[in-house]
Amino acid sequence: MEEKPKKVRDTATFFADDRMEFRPQAEGESTQLDKKTVGRSSFYKTKSEKEPQMVAHLSVPADSPDPVAQMQEDLALLTKGMETKTDVQPKGKLLVDEDGLRIFANNSRKTITVVQEIDLSAHPNYERFMLTQLQEIFKCFTIKETYLHRLANAAQKSSRR
Repeated sequence: MEEKPKKVRDTATFFADDRMEFRPQAEGESTQLDKKTVGRSSFYKTKSEKEPQMVAHLSVPADSPDPVAQMQEDLALLTKGMETKTDVQPKGKLLVDEDGLRIFANNSRKTITVVQEIDLSAHPNYERFMLTQLQEIFKCFTIKETYLHRLANAAQKSSRR
């Protein structure tokens, strides 16, 4: 049985006089710390004195029916338990921001985004609270009716093009 050749990472320098200098990197411990893998995807921190980084490699089979969704699912699994420091905020004009309810209208994307957050310790009867928030959504739509109709008309015109 033939032995496989040994693979070596290196740095090659090419000089103007057609010389080449080859410097193999010393074998050592991995620079990947806290590596997690899911399927073919991985997530890890790099060990570097200058600039440590967090790296995600997302790989899915080419014949996957929905590769983007599968990559998002892999990333969610790889980063499970990690806390985010910022809340992802929808873009657009803020129409309502009260008691866990935020409504945004985005002119450029022609969308309305409703974000509901229910604090169960403050609202143990969450079904009733959700109905109250639904009434607030309808109230907002009634008050901002002219603005929202213009947004809807603009969306219809852009979809016909």
